Amino acid sequence: MVKTYDSCGQCEACYRGDDNLCTGKSKKRFYDGIPGSGGMAQYIAISSTRVFALPNSDADLDICAFAEPTACCLRSMENANVGFGEDVVIVGGGIMGQLHALLSKKRGARVMVVEPDAARRETALKLGADIAINPMEVNAIERIKELTNGRGAHVVFFTVNVLKLAGDYIDALAKKGRIVYYGSFHPAGEVPFEPNKIHYSEKTITGSFSPTVKAFWEATRLLGYKLIDVEPFISERYGMDQCQKAFERASSPDTFRVLIDLTK
Repeated sequence: MVKTYDSCGQCEACYRGDDNLCTGKSKKRFYDGIPGSGGMAQYIAISSTRVFALPNSDADLDICAFAEPTACCLRSMENANVGFGEDVVIVGGGIMGQLHALLSKKRGARVMVVEPDAARRETALKLGADIAINPMEVNAIERIKELTNGRGAHVVFFTVNVLKLAGDYIDALAKKGRIVYYGSFHPAGEVPFEPNKIHYSEKTITGSFSPTVKAFWEATRLLGYKLIDVEPFISERYGMDQCQKAFERASSPDTFRVLIDLTK
């Protein structure tokens, strides 16, 4: 598997193991005239340090195609430091929210998913989430407080691009709770909060950006040995001759991930 985000290996961030935050010399970002990590190029030449061997010869390549998003979520999990028995709230039931739910269960947490779409709530519950909350029917913050006896969640993963809600979920945290803003916000803006509420409660507000080398290695192990089940997230499969349709379907809200088989 190929790690998509490159790093220099020689800056302070890289030396400290935070290679996802590399500040070194930028690398080539265009392949065959197309910007990105090279997935659309006919051929690419990359450093061997970006290639990760799968742990066994019979690993399912369709499953292992989830290495990059899984690695991103593993970095997020590391930043949140989810512990056994903790209450974890995941805002958003898209593919990234679902992966956070799977990984949180592996950490022994009680998982609550906040998602307005019924099908996505059902998927989360089928794959192990303990509670699904419909924010269109109840006040999600109040419901989280009820479910935690007024304490609030130990961890909140905010995985949706809804800036107006970003600040609200700080109030869903318990004392010493951690909130991770997993995705970027477009358009960007500011999130108001009361600093004294952070001061007196020791809540932690952080983000998560791209995977580290460590997280990518962990992802290849989890997927190669099928320690997590991501098969339900493969909504549709297409051959190369149907790639246009595949891209169109991938942008639809009723799909999680659409795969293109490069051999067909």
